[in-house]
Amino acid sequence: MAFSERIAPSAEKLRELPTLAVDTSQNGTETLQQIAKAAGVDYRLELKLETKDYKYWLCTKGIEERRPGVPQSWVVDYVSRESKSPNDDGTFDMVPYGPQETADLQRVDYMNLIKEEIEVLMERCEIEPSPEVLRELESARNELLKLLRNWQ
Repeated sequence: MAFSERIAPSAEKLRELPTLAVDTSQNGTETLQQIAKAAGVDYRLELKLETKDYKYWLCTKGIEERRPGVPQSWVVDYVSRESKSPNDDGTFDMVPYGPQETADLQRVDYMNLIKEEIEVLMERCEIEPSPEVLRELESARNELLKLLRNWQ
């Protein structure tokens, strides 16, 4: 899996990609159509990226800013990250994020990748301790500490 596939993409990056599928207020589920009609929202979500774990939908038509009673995924330039693995109850998580949240989400994704790398390197150290593996482990730990210190 490519490293970049594990980091949440920005709306700007997704806008550059071709549209793979479309979901609108006219073709959504009956419940979503009712919510859209009641809220007076005509939305368009475009599937722009599909990875092993997620589908990324970009809202290209909808409301301009968040408001009560309207899903955040219907805000223009919001990205919705839809899990491809069902929860225990059979539903799929769909987490919307806006431009102001993208950088923080990307930092969290990056820190999680570094933590995974540290775990792998620690296992390698137990199996085959070598100066090279120890250097890689130290480097990954330093990167994580640097990120944590700079977290704002």
